[in-house]
Amino acid sequence: MVIGQKIKVLRESNHLTVEELGAATNLSPAMIKNWELGATKPNELEIQQLAAYFRISPDELISTTYIPNGAVPTKKKNKVGKAIGATIKGFIKLIITFVVVGILVFLIYLFLTKPEIFNVTKESTITCTMDGDTYSVRVKSLAIWKYNDILSVEGDQKLVDSIDFNKYSNVDDAFNALKAKAIKDKGDCKITG
Repeated sequence: MVIGQKIKVLRESNHLTVEELGAATNLSPAMIKNWELGATKPNELEIQQLAAYFRISPDELISTTYIPNGAVPTKKKNKVGKAIGATIKGFIKLIITFVVVGILVFLIYLFLTKPEIFNVTKESTITCTMDGDTYSVRVKSLAIWKYNDILSVEGDQKLVDSIDFNKYSNVDDAFNALKAKAIKDKGDCKITG
């Protein structure tokens, strides 16, 4: 191993930049870089300064067989490359976040405006006997968990008009009101669906 490689190994194994090593040893960073590249070699005084800083003998520094602390030269990642990579990763995470949030907002919008898409509507038929005649209505409701909000009512007008369906928050309450009315008129009601 030549001296320039050894200087680089020692510097990197101590987690130093060329500038940091130059500042610590009062040597020019450009000079250190040239040594590491093999363009020039340090003089005797510079070898002593480096050896003293790394706490090794000058002979160990100039020896062709000695590898300091068993270290092997490593390539240092470019700081600009790291910054660009981190920026790209952050940008990708931001885009993914926006896409996920956008999809969730869209699904919530669809769920609230078009619940039938999610098959959360329930259709029930209420059949009542009143005054000796049989009437029926179909009630479409939103069937989510415990909620059963009425969306639409269609069928025999007499039954539709007999109670105000808008007054009831769910199918069960409307059915109970119709049943009470039918029983009062000596009839009955049943619900299917």
